Amino acid sequence: MEPTSLSFSCMDTPAGPSLIALQHSVTDNHWPDGAQPLNQEAFTIDAFEIGHSLGKGKFGNVCLTHLKENHFTVALKVLFKSQIEEEESECRHRREAEIQAHLQHPNILCLYHYFHYALRVSLILEYAPWDELHKELQRNHALERQHTVTIMEEFEDALTYRHEKKVIHGDIKAETLLLELRFR
Repeated sequence: MEPTSLSFSCMDTPAGPSLIALQHSVTDNHWPDGAQPLNQEAFTIDAFEIGHSLGKGKFGNVCLTHLKENHFTVALKVLFKSQIEEEESECRHRREAEIQAHLQHPNILCLYHYFHYALRVSLILEYAPWDELHKELQRNHALERQHTVTIMEEFEDALTYRHEKKVIHGDIKAETLLLELRFR
């Protein structure tokens, strides 16, 4: 059995400017080797082969997606602007996207890019084919000692990195921690 690996799946941060006016400042993040599309500025929904739903949330949906250009797998998170505006959370969402785009750590999921239309904002995220810690604990009620040690070490490493970058995660819970289940 190989150890479990852990990644953060989301964040909660202080408020900033409007998500609707989000500028292309998030595009300076690094795509994995050879995966960067030639024209990031021209992203539209047509650039993707949309797969099955990975989940639904309060503000939108996440789908398994492939870039048509190079078949690179990503998660496409589509947020509904009306829901964001209704909840008056535009500033928080924009700030989360900006911070996420600039965090580069092996245990923190990457935000590669975004694009938007009149009604929706689409975030291109690193695809995490893993399960939530919460679901794993529901299934097994406990983890083996070595798995727990590995998770805690990787969690501490990612949390230390975030704190060094002056980023606080306000929603740490088993549902926001993803496991790479290599021990099954």
